[in-house]
Order: sequence, then C-alpha cells, then structure tokens
Amino acid sequence: MGTHVLEVQNLGKSYPAIPIQRGGSSIRDLLQSLFPARSSNRISQNGDGFWALRNVSFSAEQGDVIGLLGHNGAGKTTLLRIISEVTEPSEGIVRVRGRVGSLLGANAGFHPELTGRENIYLVGALLSVERKKIDTLFDEIVAFAELARFIDEKVKHYSSGMGIRLGFSVATHLLPEILILDELLAVSDVGFQVKALRRVHSISTQDRLIFFVSHNTEAILELCNKVLVLHKGKSIFFGSPSEAVNKYLDSIK
Repeated sequence: MGTHVLEVQNLGKSYPAIPIQRGGSSIRDLLQSLFPARSSNRISQNGDGFWALRNVSFSAEQGDVIGLLGHNGAGKTTLLRIISEVTEPSEGIVRVRGRVGSLLGANAGFHPELTGRENIYLVGALLSVERKKIDTLFDEIVAFAELARFIDEKVKHYSSGMGIRLGFSVATHLLPEILILDELLAVSDVGFQVKALRRVHSISTQDRLIFFVSHNTEAILELCNKVLVLHKGKSIFFGSPSEAVNKYLDSIK
C-alpha cells in the first residue's frame, strides 16, 4: 500500500448569491423578472448563495491515477482549484503532502508577457526545481511540446493548443508529487492527445499522484485506477473506473 499524499475530508465551497436587480430596463432584467431562477438543492434556503461543493471526502496515494468525472458545473474545477491552493474551501480539510503542478486551462498558469522559455523557468522556480535541473530538461520539454520555433515568443501570442502543449510538457517533465491535468483532450489536436496519453501512462508508474479530468470515458478507463464522480457538487462515487463510468453515465441521463 502506498503513502497517502492527499486527504480530503467533508470538503465544501460556497459562493455568495448575486443579487437580482428588479425594475431594470435591460433584456437580462426583463428575462429574470419573467422567468425567475428555479430552486435548487445547491441554493441555500435564505438566499445567501450556493454550494459548488459539499461533503466531499476521499484520499489518494502515491502511484494513483485518479479520474474525475462529472457534467459541466458538477464541481470538478472547484475541487481542483482548492487542491491547487488557488482558492480556499469554505469548510472541511484538505491535507496535501508534496508539490502540486496544475494544468487547469489553456494558459496553463503562464504569465502572458513572458516568453515560453521564461515561463518554463518561472514554473520550475514555483515548483522549487533547481535551475540546473531545468537546464537539463529544457530541450526535452520544448521538443515534446513541438514549440522550438516559438519558444522565445511571448505566451500571449500562443494559441490555446500551443499553451496546452507547453503546459503539459512542463508539468510532466518537472514532475511534482501531485499532477493535475484538467480537460487536456478538449483542446489539443489528435496527434498530441495520443502522445500525451502515452506520457501520462509512462509517468503513472513513477509513484506520482495524477488527477486526470476528461469527458472521454475510454481514456478514463485506460489510464485510471480510481475515479471520483461528482454530481451537483457532491461525490456520488469513488472507486473502480468501470463502476464510476456507469454512475457518471446514469447521472447525465
């Protein structure tokens, strides 16, 4: 049995309600007055806001590849942002042992005014990777991302696909203890998807904890040994990939 590198206990994240302005003249105001928002089990009774996550608990060990399934708005990104310490939970406890590297969007957390080269070293510094180590991996990172011609261009000029390729390559070569890959397959081209999945499979044997978020259930079944299914901000299953996929498909019917 491996070592727990992540423990989540009764995790919850709430957001304040956005007040609806009555009597306005905009089209949005008119529609809100004609079609008021329906009640939801995620909206508090007193109108204080809603829970993006509630009562989520699980633990993960070194070597786990955790799939994360759920429809849009189920709370996946909120959970990953909390684990990445981008935002704080409203309740519950998250214990993280090790560095977290996150690929949570097409910009991969890069600074848009810096070049690809500068961002590689910036991310490395944030992950406490020594510059000499980054030097030895630099050419491999750039080659995997297929960005040799553009590595000295500012990232703000990169396409979404270019940002994903570089972010994925940096994260999977600098190898933090916890690696979060959010919707990798949604943006990158097919050729890079195949290469990236092979890379994830290869590093899954190196005692790292990987979170893999995708609506591609075939990729989830192929790569993951455990899957967490979220539905309306709550955990409805955590366990074997095959059972998880069935739960997920049932939840979106």
